[in-house]
Amino acid sequence: MNLNSVPKREYWTCPEWSVHLENMGLPHTYHRRFWEWGQVAYGLDSLGLLQEESRGLGVGVGNEPLIFYLATRAGEIVASDMYGKTWAKDGQADRSMLTEPERFSPIPFPKERLRVARMNAMHLEFADESFDFVWSVGAIEHFGSSLPKHGFRLLCRSVGLRRLATRFDHRGAAKAATEMGRVLKKGGVAAITTELILNGKPHHEFFLPEEIGKFLIEPSRMVLVGNDLDISPSAFFAEHVLAKERWTTGDLPHVVLRDQNGVVFTSVSLFLRKPGDGTPS
Repeated sequence: MNLNSVPKREYWTCPEWSVHLENMGLPHTYHRRFWEWGQVAYGLDSLGLLQEESRGLGVGVGNEPLIFYLATRAGEIVASDMYGKTWAKDGQADRSMLTEPERFSPIPFPKERLRVARMNAMHLEFADESFDFVWSVGAIEHFGSSLPKHGFRLLCRSVGLRRLATRFDHRGAAKAATEMGRVLKKGGVAAITTELILNGKPHHEFFLPEEIGKFLIEPSRMVLVGNDLDISPSAFFAEHVLAKERWTTGDLPHVVLRDQNGVVFTSVSLFLRKPGDGTPS
């Protein structure tokens, strides 16, 4: 299965891929977040990184089920996020993770292998080359652009600068990608999932296809593992776009979405390897 890709129906029907959903206690549901967790687990496993001697870091991972599954497979897992911040009121980065992470695990896991740290993704408090792998699911797009989200755009439009009003630098995401590359060992791998725009409308958080390289791959100083990036969603998902008002109703497939401003997007996975140990990319 392609590691660098948007979701396609064949992932769910591939036994070697879907077994990771089962091992996390997740259903085989056409939901992009489940796909992202399954894709990261599948990719890290297929690249031989889930070993007893491996050390992994999760960046902006909250209390997602992937944390606990990886702790059953790797020797040491560090889960990091800004636990307890006001924006985390929805429970995705509950402060209790710092003291009682087992409360959030859907599966048994060896507690001694997991450490939870409150940490800013743009300033990772680890030495260079500390980890064999790093992962981040659906987080890096939220780390911000240096331009205010809405006020700046409205001001630019009011004075006729429409092109500037839709220009974003995704500075926070670029900084986080740089930090992930820094803390990886040479030959290590970063598995990142984020939001990819499919209809060409700029967004202050989500990425246009041409922005993936500029703001994520290039700042990380890493290279795509093994294959090119496939950004063509399955026809089935492209034909079943879920509108904003239906995101929380349980409607499926929840894979290709359209927000209130008409931006159509889906998930995309990137597996990036840090050069330097002779391991082929």
